[in-house]
Amino acid sequence: MLARFRALAQNQARDMSKRVNTCVNHGGYHLCQDDLTKKLRNQTADLLTVGKTNVQEHRRLQWTTHQNIDLWFSTCKQTLIDLGFGRDAIPSDNVEGEIFFFDGQTNRIVNVDETDGSLDNTTGNKAGRPPVVFVDPTITKGAVDANKRGYSLKVICGSSSAGDAVPPHFHLKTLAQSNAIKKIC
Repeated sequence: MLARFRALAQNQARDMSKRVNTCVNHGGYHLCQDDLTKKLRNQTADLLTVGKTNVQEHRRLQWTTHQNIDLWFSTCKQTLIDLGFGRDAIPSDNVEGEIFFFDGQTNRIVNVDETDGSLDNTTGNKAGRPPVVFVDPTITKGAVDANKRGYSLKVICGSSSAGDAVPPHFHLKTLAQSNAIKKIC
């Protein structure tokens, strides 16, 4: 198993060296060794994370072909027209895009998304893409407290096509047994 891991690591390093050299050679320099790759890896090692690949994100990337994206947008366009939000734009409409939206219709088109929030600093694979965390590598990382109660919340946010924000919705866990004793803040 260890030999297989080493072979995999060497293949990835060799592939990375080829890619770095291709970029540098395109700039007019001629390199064939992996010295620059090793320097880059040493300088950026703290910026890289090691872990499992995100299978869902990988599938999204495989799906995003020109044909699929074109199909998605043409279907979306036809659906908006069929539902009465607008019509095909003509040059005299002087609009950006392919659809002329009727008055007030862009306020009725909303996009919402949910994300998982944790109240106890634990993580899970729920509610869309994992959060992105920005960290300054020059600041030391302190200890993190975690309350192991297992509470999580969903935050649902969005906006309309007109650019107006949809009020956020926080979906919290409750121990209430009936609607009469649930509290809404």
